[in-house]
Amino acid sequence: MAERLFDRERPYDYNQALMDLGATLCSPKEPDCVRCPLVAGCRGKEQPERYPEPKKRRSIPVRRRKILLHQRDGRWALVRSGRRFHGGLWRFPQAEAAEGELLGQEMQRYSHFTLEAEVLRVSALPVGMETDYFTPEEIDALPLGGIDRKIFAVYIR
Repeated sequence: MAERLFDRERPYDYNQALMDLGATLCSPKEPDCVRCPLVAGCRGKEQPERYPEPKKRRSIPVRRRKILLHQRDGRWALVRSGRRFHGGLWRFPQAEAAEGELLGQEMQRYSHFTLEAEVLRVSALPVGMETDYFTPEEIDALPLGGIDRKIFAVYIR
């Protein structure tokens, strides 16, 4: 039925109409089946509380990292994220293990994991870590991820 009703010329209108039905007529607590144009083929009219079926909660893994704040000549180290994750945004360097002055702890939830991070001021970065250095004014203009924007505002600005 969905294929038959779908209008390839106006897909937005079709999607909007389905969302409007769900928002106004087809709610689990107070369904208005009498007014619904799709009642004839509806599987939920007998037991509306069963639809939509609840999504199974999956456990979201936690990643623990050290976020490293390293300063050289008034400029701060940043790394460019890979295209796959964060689409090339800039971020402060991260490591699984590092020594430095603990400044605080931050957390960021993503759709597929939670990042729990200790923010450390370090005197040196791990060997081989490629970074660029930026002034606070330059960092302010760069595209940063959420946790990095927060770290910048709290610990550097």
